[in-house]
Amino acid sequence: MKLGRITFSALLLARSLWRRLPLRGNKTHISIHNLFGISSNKGRVLISSSTSSFEKPVISGLRSSDVDLRIIIQEFLNRGYIVDLVDARSEFEPKLKYQVIFGFGAPFRKKLVNEDGSCRYVLYLTEAPPTVSRENENRRRGLYKYRNGIMPPTVRSGLFYEDQDFANCDSVILLGDEARSAEVQALIAPNKLAHAILPSIGKSRETLRVYKAHSEICRMGFVQVGTGGAIHKGTDIIAEAFQKLPSLRYDILGHLGVEKFLIEKSENICFHGYIDMDSARAKKVLSNAQFTILHSASEAAPTGLLFSMLYGCIPVISKSCGVNNAFRKFAFFIKSENPDEVAVELAGIADTPVSELKRRSDLARQFAARRDTLSFQAELSEIFDREGL
Repeated sequence: MKLGRITFSALLLARSLWRRLPLRGNKTHISIHNLFGISSNKGRVLISSSTSSFEKPVISGLRSSDVDLRIIIQEFLNRGYIVDLVDARSEFEPKLKYQVIFGFGAPFRKKLVNEDGSCRYVLYLTEAPPTVSRENENRRRGLYKYRNGIMPPTVRSGLFYEDQDFANCDSVILLGDEARSAEVQALIAPNKLAHAILPSIGKSRETLRVYKAHSEICRMGFVQVGTGGAIHKGTDIIAEAFQKLPSLRYDILGHLGVEKFLIEKSENICFHGYIDMDSARAKKVLSNAQFTILHSASEAAPTGLLFSMLYGCIPVISKSCGVNNAFRKFAFFIKSENPDEVAVELAGIADTPVSELKRRSDLARQFAARRDTLSFQAELSEIFDREGL
């Protein structure tokens, strides 16, 4: 495989596909047929995923998940497949013969008109299994109603994955660690495999070297990167806890939308909204934080945590994240979902001896610095080999 060229190829793909490929559909649900118009004897792949980033004519502002999608596309192209891309939210009806259907969402569940049993269905799982996600989010919604008298809407669960996906797929590639893959393995047939892979931070190995951890311990600063589904992510619980911790600071990076009105406010909580993570403003916030926090009801492998770890921020996470085993040597784990009890836990974490914080900070940064695009591509290639793709 062309490992040495993957970073350049993936970035080139990210920059050029928007203007070189035939697009069909509306602005929200596009489909791209036959990337680069190649011909192949290997066969054809349908990738069902988010296509929103392909509407952008420049590479700046791409999320790490957008870059990882381009690496997945590049890997299929490197292996000689014709690749079609369709939005996971669309009602796309496949008319062609596919050797592989990869991804998630409604198009992943469509049975091929010319299905002869030769098509491989590879589920790409980027969050917790739907039953787990649904149960945990509903519990968090109920807890919010108990504390505040208002039942917030379901925001995260059930959008892209259904229980039937695990029965119908031939294999699963999931974002998370080996412990999470064991959980998913129990949901599929014994003769099928669940492969774990951690996401990249969306940057090359050379780029990741320029990120520097802060030189001093900043024990008062906690930062949360990413806010989609605030109740699901536990932002409400953490905000209520910080009301009882006036000496600690809580910075929230991400667009909360209407959910912002569900989150308690105080002087030590700062809502920054959407922010370019490579901007001077983001660098300042991350450099003044010692901890990166995510009290999610269920999560796969949060790239916001990984990115903030580049600055030496120590993860403070719930027990239901898909990286708990991978992070066990340096993360702190929140046990409670009660804001009063969480406040006690956070105060204890902030009082950890400086020498221990330095040890965990160094390990966290070293771990994040290894999640470059080349590493992701190499691990993905090994999984494809094992699956015979």
